[in-house]
Formats: sequence, C-alpha cells, structure tokens
Amino acid sequence: MTGYIAEVNINSSNSITLKKSASSPKNPFGQDFDELVFQSTEIGSGLFVSIAPKGVVSTNKPVYQCRSQDFSMGEEGYNP
Repeated sequence: MTGYIAEVNINSSNSITLKKSASSPKNPFGQDFDELVFQSTEIGSGLFVSIAPKGVVSTNKPVYQCRSQDFSMGEEGYNP
C-alpha cells in the first residue's frame, strides 16, 4: 500500500485526517507531510474541497454564487 490512510474524525462530519503510510514512497516534488487534513463543504449544489498539511492554516479565496440571469449566451457567445 502506498499513499495515505484515512482516519475519520468522529468530532467532525466534514473533516478526515490522512496519515502517511509507512510504505509510501518519498514525494518527488518536494516536502513529505506525515498528516494531511481533508475537509469538504457543500455550497449549494457544489462541493468545496480542501486538502492541507495538518497545522497549516489555508486561506480560502472568496466564493460567490452565480445566478443564471447574470449570464447570457447569444450569437456572439458567452457574455457576462
């Protein structure tokens, strides 16, 4: 087995801790992280997913909801 092993956090319905497997290969692109935190949040009919090293505070970019009347598709194509 390689990669990470999921540990469900019973105190949170949208957070899972991923622990690095002992048989996982080294990361060829940079630093290895022993633990990652996977979080998900439903946004209307969409899903926001965040995966970050444990203990690192990530900055989420603002999300806005589009209404279908905000956009039009005419002969000229997409026109916000």
